[in-house]
Amino acid sequence: MEKPYLTKGFAMPQITIDTSEEVTISKKVKYQYPPYFMAGNGNGNRHGRSLNLIETLCSLSKPEQFAFMRLIKELTCVKDSRNKHNLCKVIIKNLTSAEAQRFKAGITSLISKDLVKRYKKEHYIINPNLIISKEYSEDMDLWTSTK
Repeated sequence: MEKPYLTKGFAMPQITIDTSEEVTISKKVKYQYPPYFMAGNGNGNRHGRSLNLIETLCSLSKPEQFAFMRLIKELTCVKDSRNKHNLCKVIIKNLTSAEAQRFKAGITSLISKDLVKRYKKEHYIINPNLIISKEYSEDMDLWTSTK
């Protein structure tokens, strides 16, 4: 490589190539994520095995369904597309007493089925193998570090 020269304030390198060489220049396109979740389908690879979202949802009781849907509504990646984690915050005092009772019954059961974990008061993480987030490895680290 030869010494770069300045063009409009930017250093421009000069490259010398042989006639038998070829240079290709391409523009890197930023990937746009689709506006939906990646759902686990029960298949696996070297990273692990996902849970089948459809089978899981079909097997939930009414309180579990209520709690899970409340978590989905409060999922941070649904509220703000810049957030890419499976984290949610459900404020119990914003629910009616009947809703709070159903939520508590459902969330207890979801936690016992290992579909959801509470990582601090009123903060939950959905199993990263059930709904696969864009930041899967970070969510898995939180999932495994939470009791």
